[in-house]
Amino acid sequence: MNIGKTTFLLFLTITIFCFFSLYAEQNTEKTTEKQSFLDILKPIQNAETCKVQVKAIYTLTDDNKMQDMQHTFNITTKGDKLSFVSMEYSQGTIQFFRNGPNITIYSDEEKKYIERETPKGLRMFSFIQGLELMDTILFGEGDTPINFEVKKYEVVSNPDTGTKEKYYKIETEKGETYDLWFSDEANPQLIRISAETIRSGNTAKKATYYFTDWKLNSAVDDKVFKFTPPEGVTKLEREETKDPLLGKKAPDFTLTSLDGSQVSLKDFKDKKVVVLDFWASWCGPCRMAMPVVQAVSEELKDKDVAFFAVNIQEDKNVITRFIEKQNIKIPVLMDKTGKTAEQYLVQSIPRLVIIGKDGVIHGGHSGFSQGMRESLKKEILDILEGKSK
Repeated sequence: MNIGKTTFLLFLTITIFCFFSLYAEQNTEKTTEKQSFLDILKPIQNAETCKVQVKAIYTLTDDNKMQDMQHTFNITTKGDKLSFVSMEYSQGTIQFFRNGPNITIYSDEEKKYIERETPKGLRMFSFIQGLELMDTILFGEGDTPINFEVKKYEVVSNPDTGTKEKYYKIETEKGETYDLWFSDEANPQLIRISAETIRSGNTAKKATYYFTDWKLNSAVDDKVFKFTPPEGVTKLEREETKDPLLGKKAPDFTLTSLDGSQVSLKDFKDKKVVVLDFWASWCGPCRMAMPVVQAVSEELKDKDVAFFAVNIQEDKNVITRFIEKQNIKIPVLMDKTGKTAEQYLVQSIPRLVIIGKDGVIHGGHSGFSQGMRESLKKEILDILEGKSK
């Protein structure tokens, strides 16, 4: 009897020991994989200058129909405040010159350029739709580092080239996943990234990014980051044109907010002015405009005005991560089908629509411009005071 108890206790002890040893081993393995992933990115993080070419292939699927779209980016950065990106696509070339607090965007096809304030958090890959997460991983997010796990790591063989590659699958706490491949050599280089950038209903947008010609810490002339207008090129100023919806009754809608509540326009009739900011996380000008709209909402918080950021057809996780990263406090409504955007004639974003207490549209604007903060505030105050045209 005593021998049986002793044997059982010994077996139980060994089992528990083996369990915790296995758990510790797996935990250590996960920690090691994450550290190896962070280490492999350090050369990019620590580089004073960086040059790289990125080919982005976006695959759109809609009800089992597929369509590919390709953009090529040439990126040059110096420190954290100087960037130059040349984007080539089917209709021409667009160049971005970031020189400290300002950014110039030049269209070679249209021979026009605009100057804007640099959006918050813009670094190396933020110019490329779908790669914003990489900038967060590489350079952090203020005082709050992004929380992610390495879900899988292995050395694989590339079927096209036969070469070995280091493969990582990472997942953030928001459920976003990236697949990354690095060259399997003494000084690994990032080769490609695959990510699902947008999903809504039966529509998905996936992207694969191919990286070539990496150059770290090479000499870069600061003139690269300054735009000098070529002859015959004009500066595009904000054009004030009459919005086609001005003076018309605002189409009613009921949309779901991020917290799950339902918001209907009719509930604000005769009570508040309503400001709708139509946007998407991939839209560069939207990133510039949203902090401005938020600042105006804070200045007018004691007035009879309600602000809503209406997201167009993006996944809830994508929206949540974006507003948390940008510290956006404006209530977000989700236009999952795009029907509301269609009713409000949203052809480009950002688009602002201001609806009076009478349910009539008193203001409509597309795009972003310097001086937007004061002009928007004045327009809303004029509507509140009955001074709008």
